[in-house]
Amino acid sequence: MNEHTCLELVCGQYDGLTPDGRQQRSDFKFFNQVMEQFSSMNFTDKKDKGHTLDNMVVECVYAGGKSHTDFKYFSNNYHGNCYTFNSATSWNENSSMRMSRKAGPRYGLSILFNVEQKEYVGQMSQSAGLRVVVHDPARMPFPEDEGILVAPNALTHIAVTMVNNFLLLIKTQKINGLYGNCRSTDQTDKNLTMYQKLYNVSYCEKGCLYTCLNDQIIQNCDCVDIKFPKPPTDKNSRTDLRPCSADNSTITACVDKIWRDYENENLPCSSDCTVPCSETLYKPVISREIWPSKNYLAQMAQTPNYLTLFNELNKSDSQDYGQFVVFLQDFSYTSIDESPAYEIMQFSSDIGGILGLYVGFSILTIVEFFELAADILGLICFHIYSSSKTSVKNWRREKKIRNCNRVLPFKKSQISLNEIYVSGEDDEDEEEMDPRGKPRTGSRASVLNRRDMTSVHI
Repeated sequence: MNEHTCLELVCGQYDGLTPDGRQQRSDFKFFNQVMEQFSSMNFTDKKDKGHTLDNMVVECVYAGGKSHTDFKYFSNNYHGNCYTFNSATSWNENSSMRMSRKAGPRYGLSILFNVEQKEYVGQMSQSAGLRVVVHDPARMPFPEDEGILVAPNALTHIAVTMVNNFLLLIKTQKINGLYGNCRSTDQTDKNLTMYQKLYNVSYCEKGCLYTCLNDQIIQNCDCVDIKFPKPPTDKNSRTDLRPCSADNSTITACVDKIWRDYENENLPCSSDCTVPCSETLYKPVISREIWPSKNYLAQMAQTPNYLTLFNELNKSDSQDYGQFVVFLQDFSYTSIDESPAYEIMQFSSDIGGILGLYVGFSILTIVEFFELAADILGLICFHIYSSSKTSVKNWRREKKIRNCNRVLPFKKSQISLNEIYVSGEDDEDEEEMDPRGKPRTGSRASVLNRRDMTSVHI
């Protein structure tokens, strides 16, 4: 343990360096060889080599009533014979879609099964049980990628809740994918995928992706991948196609390269295959318990219909039987409706509002600029007017002064005489006062006469 890290030990189990790693590589190679042989078989041989419905389904009860005829067969390269209950492709005048009218295990689909382990191929089958896929009746199931493992010697309850996805059909038909692309299940082209051609199922994204991937392998590697069925024969299809051989290193390298390009989205598959516009999914909740109980096994021994089954179950080495029940957990379901978060009308309305706001701001700004220019012009004019008015006043004052300067001697003599007269009048008033402080009349008269004389002289 000191010489190797945990990561080295874990990785060593898968790279062929340890005995366990070599065994897994050997199992994988053997599995591919068997798959290659199985893919080369025709439809009839594939069905004959697999488990038949009569041997695999011991008892089928739906909503309390027996139902053994509502199964549709299809072949899968990984799991062999597969059967779909309540398939839309089997509905006709004599049979219609099965409806669940109540919730709970008593009103669901209950199947008692036999896995027939004695028919298993030793190295191919490392586990025993069934693969159960709960899907829409019109959709193609892919048990190699999805589903629930149901083990024998156990009762498995599969409670499902329905989820409806409704995408915008308008996205692809009316507004040219502005919100993304989806494909309508009601479109007239029913042959978009090889699964639609082979099994008459509805369009699904995974079926389209696998069809595109298989076409790329056929075009580049000249063979059919063992994961996929052979494409249906028509006037444009090839009939000489063989499964891709795992023993041919050139073909293996070619197929691996196509798969890497697919995983890295370097192929046109992702852009060509869009999601369906409406899709129904089922979300499962799984629970298990040991089946059958000892008391129930004792009761089966006394029931004629279960006598053979009891003998099989009572064998200590028999681990082939089991039971599973598929039912609706409740009648509530989740609906996911997609709608545009931002529609054209809302966008136009917002653009109009923003433009109106900006235009309003622009007009106000322009008006403010005009007002500012008018204020500046007014201030300039007022300054010019004030300067002009001051100049006029100064000019008038100077003119008045010049005019006054022309009569200045007369005014000066008058002012001087007046001053002299005033000062003289004061002197005379002082001189003409009598000792008692009263003015004398004669002096006043002389002053007046003097003023008159002065006035006459002037």
